[in-house]
Amino acid sequence: MTYSMLIVDDEPIISRGLANTIPWHEKGIEVVGTAMDGEDAINKINEHKGLDIIITDVKMPNKDGLELATYISQYYPNTEIIMISGYDEFSYAQRAMQLGVKDYLLKPVDIDQLLTIMDKLMKKMKLERNEQEQKQQHVLLNTLIEQVLEYPNPTQVSPILKEQKLKIILTMKWDYYFDINKFTEDELRELKNNWKQTADQMLSKNSRLGVSLFIRSNILLTCFFDTENPSSDQLLTDMQHQLSDHLIFLCPFTVQVKQLHSVVSQMVDAVFQMPIKREKLAFYEKKTKEVKMITYPKEMEQNLTNAILHLEMEEIQSIVQQMVYYFQEQHITLGHVIEVARALIQAIMKQCQDVLQMEPSGIKLAFHQDPDILLVDSFIVIGELILMDIERIIDGFHLTQPDHNDWLMDRAIAYIKEYFASDIKAQEVANVINISPNYFSSLFKQKTGKNFNEYVNGLRVEESKRLLMETPFKIHEIAEQVGYNEYKYFVEVFKKFVGMTPTKYRQVTSSRLER
Repeated sequence: MTYSMLIVDDEPIISRGLANTIPWHEKGIEVVGTAMDGEDAINKINEHKGLDIIITDVKMPNKDGLELATYISQYYPNTEIIMISGYDEFSYAQRAMQLGVKDYLLKPVDIDQLLTIMDKLMKKMKLERNEQEQKQQHVLLNTLIEQVLEYPNPTQVSPILKEQKLKIILTMKWDYYFDINKFTEDELRELKNNWKQTADQMLSKNSRLGVSLFIRSNILLTCFFDTENPSSDQLLTDMQHQLSDHLIFLCPFTVQVKQLHSVVSQMVDAVFQMPIKREKLAFYEKKTKEVKMITYPKEMEQNLTNAILHLEMEEIQSIVQQMVYYFQEQHITLGHVIEVARALIQAIMKQCQDVLQMEPSGIKLAFHQDPDILLVDSFIVIGELILMDIERIIDGFHLTQPDHNDWLMDRAIAYIKEYFASDIKAQEVANVINISPNYFSSLFKQKTGKNFNEYVNGLRVEESKRLLMETPFKIHEIAEQVGYNEYKYFVEVFKKFVGMTPTKYRQVTSSRLER
């Protein structure tokens, strides 16, 4: 904590002596210069927009020390004044005290006495500054909570902040998704506390008055007063060094309190427009860049759905890796990759519902809503989240249960029984239940003990037997009704299943009915 001081005296040997012979820097005081009289001092005070301490002579040309003290008490009431004079008249001292002068010393100045006075003054100023800064920090923190997290109301701004200019930095930790999964709640809380303390320490180290506040799970907002401090670059350098595994996202311009909600929201949105790459420092731009769009990976979606329904875990892993590589090669933004991943997961859910004819139970997917920002901070995490949602879909549809394949085959058999009289093929049924023909043939054999053609022929023969018994249709007409375009082939299949020709079967069943 450094305090600025100006020494005012019309005798250069005195002003230079006070400025150069005392190690003011050891007390945290920076002598910004000297002035020849009150008028010169006023100009220099205004140039610095106020100073902390003034040591001034009383008797000077142009404006004397009392006139200077009058000006300071009116325009810079927080400035501390120590007055020095060769005149020991009570009226000078009395008038000086009325103007807020803390001490009145006689020339020649006793250095030890001056340092004792300065020590008392410094102690008082530090206490007052700490109290003022704590009040400002408290007001700023409450304002951030109100303006950013709760209900922004630009018209209700504390007078302390109304004219203040603020700077904003967002910090976001890389691989936070993995931290959430590997740390306990207490460990995660400690990680975030250390993160916040580090940001606050960097402000303090660089003489910045501000506060930090988590506005999302993985976004720490650091807001501080802009004092035209030349250490801005050093603050960023220190933050990059101390928070080396974080993205530091800086708003390069100052904002007023009434702009806080809008600017912070826009900065959060801007993160979604960033390419997914490891950066230590990025700057917010008001103008949004053109977002590159990609072709939706429809073929990958279909292959992935098939692999899920088949429970082909190695194939699932392979397809997801291909998809993530595709995203990476396209250099798409965080927001767009989330949109594509959400569409993918939703499409898989819909296809599973259509195929299995059931609603899933208790599925809470990461991509049903936006994953918390920068949890998806790398292509590795994108793949992990997609795989995690796939596992939840598998569990939600009970695909790992022994009777899962029964759902598929029950659907297939229902479809076959409805359309067996048409020119039905195994490929058609496999497409209906969204699995490969080879896998369908395998499951169907396990379920029925028959291959597809045997099963369909069996249904056709049973239906033809009913028609032979109950209708007067000619045999070639019955063959067409049950799905056979060739009469001879129908007779051949019928005889194989029943042991006699359709004509013989009608004769036998008719004679039995007549009895």
